[in-house]
Amino acid sequence: MADRAGALRLALAVLVLLGACEGKQLGFKPSHIGGSFLQVRHDTSVLLSGAVGSGQFEGTGTYVLVDVANPLSVAVIATLEGDLLDANGTVVGALNRDSLRIPAGAQRTFALVHHAAQVASAVSADIRVSHAQLANYEPTIGMSDANVYEDNDRVVVAANLHNDTDKETIVVVIAGFYDAAGKIMKRPHTVLRIPSAVTSPARFVGPPGSKTGYLFLGEQIY
Repeated sequence: MADRAGALRLALAVLVLLGACEGKQLGFKPSHIGGSFLQVRHDTSVLLSGAVGSGQFEGTGTYVLVDVANPLSVAVIATLEGDLLDANGTVVGALNRDSLRIPAGAQRTFALVHHAAQVASAVSADIRVSHAQLANYEPTIGMSDANVYEDNDRVVVAANLHNDTDKETIVVVIAGFYDAAGKIMKRPHTVLRIPSAVTSPARFVGPPGSKTGYLFLGEQIY
């Protein structure tokens, strides 16, 4: 049993993530070649430039949005890292890491950001999994009444978040929006402070032209 668990952890650690550029699928220069337990949706990924962060941390940068699906019957925590590449495959900027918990049978949208500035010469990305492991905890915040609906030329996602514990919890709430072709358009987020035994609504409005979307939870602190 221990050997099987070790083999599974090793297979998860060699996930390959593919990068893409806004508006079209790109070729990808792999750094690692590994197993196929986690499924990278490089066909929906995009490379974008624009506003990043919020409040006093808001600025401009170039970033990659990429979906990763977990077909396993157990939840996985994955941490991704990477570099921006120019048309010649030369590294032109490093991307900050992003970590997410991917529930069993679910998909999550990662955002890897180059915060220093926009990188005009970047046309693709080399993304790697720096760490992956089986999740050994359950989220503090639960989600119910999830709903996705169209409002004129855009999609709205909403849900109720409930804290059933005896501790106040700070949670990052994230949404992913997609166009008619299934490409990622935007991944907005907000931070909520939810007291013990309280239910709080969350709602995100997608960009014009969005056709579908979903809402999920990131880091939770209590």
